[in-house]
Amino acid sequence: PDSGFIMVGLTSSIDGQVSSNHDSDFVDIWVVKTDKIGNLEWEKCLGGIFWDEGFSALVLEDSTYLIGGTVGSFDGDVTNNHGGDDHFLVKLDYSGQIIWTQCYGGYGSDQNAGLIQTETDEWVMFGSSGNNSGDVSTNHGMYDFWLLKLYDPSPIEASIILDSIDQSCTLSDSEHIKIRIANLGGYDFYNFTVS
Repeated sequence: PDSGFIMVGLTSSIDGQVSSNHDSDFVDIWVVKTDKIGNLEWEKCLGGIFWDEGFSALVLEDSTYLIGGTVGSFDGDVTNNHGGDDHFLVKLDYSGQIIWTQCYGGYGSDQNAGLIQTETDEWVMFGSSGNNSGDVSTNHGMYDFWLLKLYDPSPIEASIILDSIDQSCTLSDSEHIKIRIANLGGYDFYNFTVS
């Protein structure tokens, strides 16, 4: 929207324009934001101490950025890696600060190849998967092409109203209360558990 550029790739550098690389023995996802004539506005290394590489960048309507890649790390900016390599999705704000991150895959090698935005503000992440665990099902052996249809969890908010509880705020296993949940966000949500 500001006529600048967002670029994503990988780096093993620890000097020059690269800051905060997690480990120079491997590579980090490197995100670079420039103005319209290529002057560096900000840059960010994403990942952990193992091999992490970026493949895709999307600019969203709210001027945030969605970065897709593959991560082998289990630390740093990476949480919930299922094992081996995972598809990695991170949302950055306009200044490059992390809003949220998510890993998708199973125990084994899952390689990201790209990310596209649909007309309904959902995203499709694609690549390969070589296992039948975690988020992956019906793998046919070796490496299969893998598609993930995703949406932004940020706009989903819920307002939970508890009907009044008589006498006390402590509930035993046998007491029942009524819970009303109102969706205040922009996406449908369903099949959730209340306990």
